[in-house]
Amino acid sequence: MTNRVMRTSTNCLIMNLAFCDFLISLLQTPYLIKQLYIGKIWFGGAAGKVLCKSYSFGGSVLLNSSVYSLVAIAIDRFLAVTRPLTHKTTSKLVLKIGILLIWIVSTLLSLRLVISSRIHYGEDGTPNCMYFAQSAKELFTSASCFIGSFVLIAVLYSIIAYRLWMRKLPGECSNTQKELARRTARRVTLLMILVVLLFAASWTPAFVTLSLAMFHPSSVEIFMQYPFLIAFTYWLILTSSACNPCLYFIFIESFRSNLKAVFINAVLLD
Repeated sequence: MTNRVMRTSTNCLIMNLAFCDFLISLLQTPYLIKQLYIGKIWFGGAAGKVLCKSYSFGGSVLLNSSVYSLVAIAIDRFLAVTRPLTHKTTSKLVLKIGILLIWIVSTLLSLRLVISSRIHYGEDGTPNCMYFAQSAKELFTSASCFIGSFVLIAVLYSIIAYRLWMRKLPGECSNTQKELARRTARRVTLLMILVVLLFAASWTPAFVTLSLAMFHPSSVEIFMQYPFLIAFTYWLILTSSACNPCLYFIFIESFRSNLKAVFINAVLLD
């Protein structure tokens, strides 16, 4: 926001991801704490119903947007490496369309939660917010989106890593320049591998838990008896949200230098 040079397509997508991650942590942390200390208890009445649907819908939109932002970043990096000339001229248009599509698709995929989320009263009369799967098509769509996103990210980053490792620098280059290029390729490759591994490690338990609950509704009661299991899956997602910006700051020099400049300017102004 403070440096125009930093407003590249990739950085704007990273900012969109950071916005999603921040809101995920802000909204999901209270649910995580509630699940640990009071379990499945929810609010009754009209307020509880509205809050249940809103919370389920908003959380789904943000989680989907976070995943698709990672996909968009991978696509953007792929185009920048494989088609650098056309990417420079079309990146702004692709960026606007990409961010808009991220939120539209995330919203459409989450609309089902407005219908299927409702207050369910247990045998003891305690209200809790429940999600009920509507059809096998829904389950297939959710699974396809998750698995497809992971596969696409892994494939694109593999191609990018291969291109960076195999590229030849134009013209006559010194050994120092070649070593710098190799070091950059190694850092970018490591960053991409960590992003994919973090994505898989943080989302797989939540996906497995949700799939079991959908395909075997009786397993919901088991999860409710052990709220730590649900809390642990949420904690992994929140950990992913916290680690994403750290990875980019660790491996991208321009982020670190500009962050340092912002703090220095703030101190000088004070």
